[in-house]
Amino acid sequence: MRKGIGAVLALALAGVASVPAQAADDPAYLTFSAGAFGVRKSDTLAAEFLVQYRSNYQLWFLKPHAGAMVTSDGSLYGFAGLLSDFHWGNVVFTPSTAIGGYYAGDGIDLGHAAEFRSGLEVAYQFENKARIGVGIYHMSNLVFGDQNPGSESVTITYSYPLGF
Repeated sequence: MRKGIGAVLALALAGVASVPAQAADDPAYLTFSAGAFGVRKSDTLAAEFLVQYRSNYQLWFLKPHAGAMVTSDGSLYGFAGLLSDFHWGNVVFTPSTAIGGYYAGDGIDLGHAAEFRSGLEVAYQFENKARIGVGIYHMSNLVFGDQNPGSESVTITYSYPLGF
């Protein structure tokens, strides 16, 4: 399953590489997401809620972002990382990666407090720069823990433009 998700992300990123350049006038965003955490196994499925700040500061094609997630099982995750927005008309592809601290609560034991997050969001951008989209991401500790079960999420996302 992990190889399948990795293949999907690799193909998506390859497709994004051919997408027209980023919009230079993109604002910073406050992003709200809701969805399902632990979608690979029905016995670990939990509701997920996330809030995220996406900066408009850009170095080459990378932008910083930071956020916090909570699940209905009491899991918590705070993270910071890099993302990039690729525009294709009104459709925006946003691959991202981050590292953060994870607390399992009564949810999935991911094997370590340090967890990496990588994902892809596809969103529609309105004329006022607001966005609504769907995202998928994977969380894993790579090799830091004795176990590394990983987890996948699927979310619906709304990004509110700041200062536009």
